[in-house]
Amino acid sequence: MLNFFRRKDATARWLLGGILVIICFAMVLFLIPGLGGGNTGEPGSDTFLATIGPRSVSVTDFDNQMSRMQQTGPLPSQLLPLYGQRILQNMIMEKALALEAQRMGFTATSSEVAAAIRQQLPQLFPNGQFVGETAYEDYVQNAEQMTVGQFEQQVKDQVAERKLYNLITDGVRVSDAEVHQAFERQYAKAVFDYVALKPADLTAQVKVTPAALAAYYKANMSKYMAPERRSLQLLLADLTQFAARVQVTPADARQYYQANIANYTFPDRVQVAHILFKTAGESAADVAKAKQQAEATLAKLRGGANFADLAKQVSQDDASAGQGGELGWITRGRMYPTVEQAAFSLAPGQISGVIQTPYGFEIIKVEAHQAAHVDSFAQVQPQIVRQLQQQQALDQAQRAINQAQLEAATTPLPQLAKTLGLQLITTPPLAETDPITGVGINEEFENDIFSAPLNGITPVVKVPAGFALAKVTAIVPRQIQPLSAVQDQVERDFKQEQSVRLAATLAADLHQQAQSVGLKRAAASLHLKLERSPALGSDGSLPDAGSISSFATSLFALHPGQVGPVASLPDNTHLVYQLVSIQQPPPGEYAKQAPGIRDMLLAQKQQTAFSAFADQLYDQLKKEGTIKINASLLKQTIGTLSQGS
Repeated sequence: MLNFFRRKDATARWLLGGILVIICFAMVLFLIPGLGGGNTGEPGSDTFLATIGPRSVSVTDFDNQMSRMQQTGPLPSQLLPLYGQRILQNMIMEKALALEAQRMGFTATSSEVAAAIRQQLPQLFPNGQFVGETAYEDYVQNAEQMTVGQFEQQVKDQVAERKLYNLITDGVRVSDAEVHQAFERQYAKAVFDYVALKPADLTAQVKVTPAALAAYYKANMSKYMAPERRSLQLLLADLTQFAARVQVTPADARQYYQANIANYTFPDRVQVAHILFKTAGESAADVAKAKQQAEATLAKLRGGANFADLAKQVSQDDASAGQGGELGWITRGRMYPTVEQAAFSLAPGQISGVIQTPYGFEIIKVEAHQAAHVDSFAQVQPQIVRQLQQQQALDQAQRAINQAQLEAATTPLPQLAKTLGLQLITTPPLAETDPITGVGINEEFENDIFSAPLNGITPVVKVPAGFALAKVTAIVPRQIQPLSAVQDQVERDFKQEQSVRLAATLAADLHQQAQSVGLKRAAASLHLKLERSPALGSDGSLPDAGSISSFATSLFALHPGQVGPVASLPDNTHLVYQLVSIQQPPPGEYAKQAPGIRDMLLAQKQQTAFSAFADQLYDQLKKEGTIKINASLLKQTIGTLSQGS
């Protein structure tokens, strides 16, 4: 299949340079917002999340892509649905671009595909020689999580897309003026005098009188509304209390053990730590250097160095280095074959030699070896008893609370608590965001409570302790609090508002005077503290006022001695400044830096142009029905992400 790897083709020269742009473009696609919404088109098969003409994105494709992304590090569970939408959007765009490239006649030859794979996977060509079909297929299946055919089709699409990219961006240019302007922004530095007027520093100057507070309170009464409060009778099915009532006999536990023996059967496994020196994508010289580092580390280990300490210092596996290289318990079939062979042949405490894999050079330490075994009933009986108690407690608690909900409209809750073994909790008036005794803060439960009428019964809600429902026994309406009840808050708000106004007023007065007599004299006359900045570029920061980026353009447009317009910074800080000097880069620096700046600007403009083209293409294909999204399957698939699937 891959005999073309053994040929060297001149086509590779442009392709090798182009692959980085494809990677950059993929990052741009990842940030394209949303799925567009409103697309009710349904692909023909329920296994497809989306179809793009004759191409498709299946649930399996999506799951594999999510899995590959999460290998780089765990993601917050609450963000997984958002990441999932972004990834699906990216996958749709990749196929849409491949379809457009095909429509425009762009294809990839075998030699172009070979050159691209050689660039992407140099570890498969040690010393320029292909490692062979078997090793290639193993690597693609394990590392890329796809078949060789799927992988080569993906690379073929990338090559065609690169040709489309070149066509769209061919006319993009960067002018000398743009390069020079970017150079000045990056390398020129300004020194300036400034006064930072912060409201927090001016609070003490605000005069507070009863009349002023009363007027402020009257003008802002809506800010001081007491929220609606509700009193409750709450029934709680506490799982701990129900579990304490459950009796599990030894016969029950043994029956469960025998029915679930697979749960207590463990395969042969080893507990392993490793130190990794990566080589994927590196040059031959870098591979040789990595090997030297691995051999030097092995020598230190055999000389008595601590494995965990060295792993933290030198291992290039970001996921495990901080834990001393710990990989945990590993079963057969989970590691690269040569690593697995070493791991299962070493005794606990032993360290391997340097092992080469497609990912790099690796040293492993076996910390424990557990032979295949079945835990005895005696070993797991306490665990089974607890599990059965919890299961039965869950069932009993749910039945009790459901029965309480059925009878709550006609039977007093205290009576239900007694007959059904539930806990009765009576609360004082609570605001919607207040914690509830026995429940804590539960947004769903609070919404139900504040949606129910007086004497209304809420639906049953799962809470950390078990299950709960509530009856609303009293409602205190939302009302304005008298000034006497919120005096301190009103005073704080008044001072804050006045200090913001004072900062703006002082800044305007200072700016006006500074234009006439200079900032130093103007600051002295108003008893304000004058500071001098260090030499800062446009992306620099002041130690007491933060980033200058919001006024850098105005600052660098001044001549020494000129006062700039008042700058408004976060937290309502106002900055009045006067340029002292502009420090230009050393002579000859522009000639040295201009080519790199030009390349950077060109790449940015090309990516912007192609991103605009991709957006337009997506909208067009969706409008004409070429892109169809299976909305119901998408909702189901994205929904499982937030559940930790």
